[in-house]
Amino acid sequence: MAADLVAAVADVRLAGDESARLSTAVGISCFGPGAWASGEALLADADRAMYRAKADGVS
Repeated sequence: MAADLVAAVADVRLAGDESARLSTAVGISCFGPGAWASGEALLADADRAMYRAKADGVS
């Protein structure tokens, strides 16, 4: 699913005579009983995963 999202965003967008290439990074965090104390902790873990992926050059 993440690869599909990255591929969809990576398409070149056209607006009149201008074009733009977009890129994205996806952070994935798994949720399970007792894994995180709150939704904020889950989002923080996903955010760290995204920044690790960006630093590694992986989308």
